[in-house]
Amino acid sequence: MVHLEAGSDEPLNVIFIRDPSRDLSKVKVPLVFREDISPGLKKGSYLNIIKRTVKFLCPADFIPLH
Repeated sequence: MVHLEAGSDEPLNVIFIRDPSRDLSKVKVPLVFREDISPGLKKGSYLNIIKRTVKFLCPADFIPLH
């Protein structure tokens, strides 16, 4: 978890959490939109982003990198 300065977005504090690999963890995973390779967006359509993250329940060994 990273706490950011409100005005400048500079990091103020970082919190690291260790989780046993057999326990399930609930994490928010950011969605990655590849607008540069989407055929529809290249032809002029637009992307309406509703959510930027999804909640993911998984063992600690399988937490996605992004």
